[in-house]
Amino acid sequence: MALATLASSPYGVALYDRDGRLLFLNDRAKGWRLTNDPAPVDPSEGPLDGWKPVWDANGPLTPENTPSVRALAGETVVDRRIKLTESDGTIRELEVTAHPLRTQDDRIEGAAVIAEDVTDKLRIRDDSERARRLMAGVLETIGDMLLVLDNQLTVLMASHAYYKATKTVPEQVVGKHLTQIQGGLWDIADLQTRLSELVPVHGRVDGYRLQLELPKRGLRTLVLSARKIYRLGNNTKTILLTIDDVTDRERAQEQALLNAKLESIGFLAGGLAHDVNNRLQPILGYSQLGRTRVDPNTKLAEWLERIEANAEGARAVVRNVLSYARLEPCHTELVDLSVVTKQALANARDNAPEWIEISQDLATDAPPVKVNPNDMMQVLDNLLTNAIQALSQGGHITVALSRQRIDGQPDATAPTVPGVYALLSIADNGPGIPEAERDKIFDPFYTTKPVGEGTGLGLAIAHSIVHQAGGYIELDSTPGTGCRFDIWLPDSGTTNDI
Repeated sequence: MALATLASSPYGVALYDRDGRLLFLNDRAKGWRLTNDPAPVDPSEGPLDGWKPVWDANGPLTPENTPSVRALAGETVVDRRIKLTESDGTIRELEVTAHPLRTQDDRIEGAAVIAEDVTDKLRIRDDSERARRLMAGVLETIGDMLLVLDNQLTVLMASHAYYKATKTVPEQVVGKHLTQIQGGLWDIADLQTRLSELVPVHGRVDGYRLQLELPKRGLRTLVLSARKIYRLGNNTKTILLTIDDVTDRERAQEQALLNAKLESIGFLAGGLAHDVNNRLQPILGYSQLGRTRVDPNTKLAEWLERIEANAEGARAVVRNVLSYARLEPCHTELVDLSVVTKQALANARDNAPEWIEISQDLATDAPPVKVNPNDMMQVLDNLLTNAIQALSQGGHITVALSRQRIDGQPDATAPTVPGVYALLSIADNGPGIPEAERDKIFDPFYTTKPVGEGTGLGLAIAHSIVHQAGGYIELDSTPGTGCRFDIWLPDSGTTNDI
């Protein structure tokens, strides 16, 4: 019964008597030569064709160093790795264990040698290790954020780009459940469900959008995709999760669409403005001429004065439209923004009611920028006027100027082009701008003011001027707490590729 069990064992088994003669060799071990003795291992078989020596890490085995001889000498051999050549010339690698067989009075009566063929297991291990090193190399150099998860959503690997974007290190990510890393950043029930279904179901996740706060980068728009993959060699099912930060890309697309829209409207508005201006000239001329021919104390003189005043107002609107529609580059020069800002603040303080407080924080190291000073004054006047009008019940306006350096990882509100910038911010603590209106705020002729109180061109003109100077203008607003306009203008001495 025991020999029958050994005969069918998946391991190679050889039994020797105390003189080293082979007593038993099961089918799994036949063809394996565990000694360098040229005589056949099994006396019933002739010499094996293509016989080659057995060897281990130290070289060919000597007769006295074979596992069976060492076991007959009283030594227990555990998991000794040896290589041998089968009868067909195939090189196999075995893990061999040998035990002395003892009688009840502890005399050695023979030896048992058990060998496991680990060739395939080692090849799978080596293939897996090569695949792991290859994957680690890819994750180290690829520019995308990637996570490799097992079927329990435990993180196995992460790309260097992921660590850089999330300000983490491998010890904080690898080996942890997806929902436990970064303070539960990815603890989203719907996302867990969809990822967990990937392995048992042949599915995929595409275009999963969400917005998350990333460390030092602010609110980012992320698009996630996931695929089930098979780890090379052992067929283990894992998940490759790609995280695409599309914030800057979508901002650039929105900016390009806005610029195209403004340019188209600008052409149309410019043509209309010229026609309206031609019609205004005779109205102004005849009203001024009429006033010289009538008694200034008459009702007719009053009416002519009102006609002239309204025509002048209409001409001011036309000038704004033409200024906005001007697409060709204007004269620019090096400008110290602190000087222009102080002039604009002086004008604003003269026009602001006493219940509005205006403060300033102007850094002395802000870089000079290349703009048209009159245009820059118009931008500041527009923004400060809007802030004053928003504080009809009183409040506070803060104007700040600073020097900023943007490196390779800008935050959510900064320009996407690295370099040195002058950052000019105009903030108020008024009612703010509703979210539904923010996307339209720079559109020409769009205004949130009552009819007759605004043309809707102030912010459109400001946007056009800043963009023409190679800069960026952005709005940050929370209803009920006010709004802030940030103007980023590149340092004229740097090589910002704008």
